[in-house]
Amino acid sequence: MKFFGFALSAITLTTLKLTNAFECGKIDVNGTTIDLTSIDKEFDANVENSTPPTKNKISYAFNPCKPLKQNSELPEADRCKKDAWACRTVTNFKNDESRIIEVSAIASEDKNNSPLVFYLVDEKNSNKSNFYFIFIALANIPT
Repeated sequence: MKFFGFALSAITLTTLKLTNAFECGKIDVNGTTIDLTSIDKEFDANVENSTPPTKNKISYAFNPCKPLKQNSELPEADRCKKDAWACRTVTNFKNDESRIIEVSAIASEDKNNSPLVFYLVDEKNSNKSNFYFIFIALANIPT
């Protein structure tokens, strides 16, 4: 099992706490409500691997606030499910041709695969208002 995470801000920390799935505008951290709607957008990261005579492009897309938008130009089999907050897609290239060979929801609204928020608090200085947030999904992510 691997972790797919997205860090939002940081401080020196000592304790890791788990909160439930969240609404970006109403995250409760020790009685303080945090609004993260400014990051309510899709992020992506890509890695290419040479696998002669082909190459693979591994793409990760995620939105820390809500499910990803569906790309209606792709066949349904080549899209992540509609409630996915994070998705992994592998595209294989050979010569001038490409094909999607894998699509996996990393986090979704399914209760067994839902995104979680962890936050860390500096217990020595618990009155500080700065916290460290990590949007994280636990999933089997092939490497």
